[in-house]
Amino acid sequence: MLDDEHLLELLRRRWFDIFQRLDKEGEVPPAFVLRTEGMMEAWVMSGQLTAARLQADMSAQYERVSGVSLAHVWGENWSAFAPRAPVVPSTHEAS
Repeated sequence: MLDDEHLLELLRRRWFDIFQRLDKEGEVPPAFVLRTEGMMEAWVMSGQLTAARLQADMSAQYERVSGVSLAHVWGENWSAFAPRAPVVPSTHEAS
């Protein structure tokens, strides 16, 4: 199992890439974003990292790329801006 700092470093690189692509290209492949989101959820649900820690680090990466904080752009409650989309099954259930 990776320790907290290794997990955070992995996420920091992914966030930096996401924010940089958004800044330069205006889009990011959905699979990359969803994989990152899934990693974040898994680590919070497992108790290995806290949502507050992830949000602070994510905001720091955004500011590193854009020069302004997420709170400056989206308001203090930025983390509630885009709740996770509901999961829709992509396969048929067996009867």
